[in-house]
Amino acid sequence: MADGPLAEHMCQVQLLELTEARAYELRFAHRNHHPDECLVHLTVALFLLERQ
Repeated sequence: MADGPLAEHMCQVQLLELTEARAYELRFAHRNHHPDECLVHLTVALFLLERQ
């Protein structure tokens, strides 16, 4: 699970060339993070919403 500032930063790096498969992986890894405090959570949600 992605916990802590370093893990959060590393996940943000993976957002640069986000694929649908990776988006689902990150969404699962960040599922317990509060959306207001997790840039990855919000970015992945928006990415997947736009793909529909």
